[in-house]
Amino acid sequence: MKFSLLATLLLGTAATAQQGQLQGTVSDPGDVEIVSNDGHQFVKFGSSFVVESQAECEVQHVDGQTGKVTKIGQLVSKKGYQVYQVPEGLVIDSADRIVVYSPLIADDLATVELEKEK
Repeated sequence: MKFSLLATLLLGTAATAQQGQLQGTVSDPGDVEIVSNDGHQFVKFGSSFVVESQAECEVQHVDGQTGKVTKIGQLVSKKGYQVYQVPEGLVIDSADRIVVYSPLIADDLATVELEKEK
């Protein structure tokens, strides 16, 4: 039910948005958007999102200036529309990256370089 609540929150007008395309060792992984809404940030994977891996995965934030890695959450599904709320105090900007990471194989399966929406 929490997933549905987050999806509903994103239907409002976004204050700012950043977007990019996931690229990596996955085929056609789809688009990613960072949405700021009512003082909160959300990572939104589009309906075309696909990760072709059997390994457990997590969604991570990589700070573009310091390289610090912060786990945003466990990957909910290997495909389809998904929304993750960014942890309190963490702000994602256009210098940062969003990564789908597998601790089991210690590798990034996909990464996205963000850019400000024009």
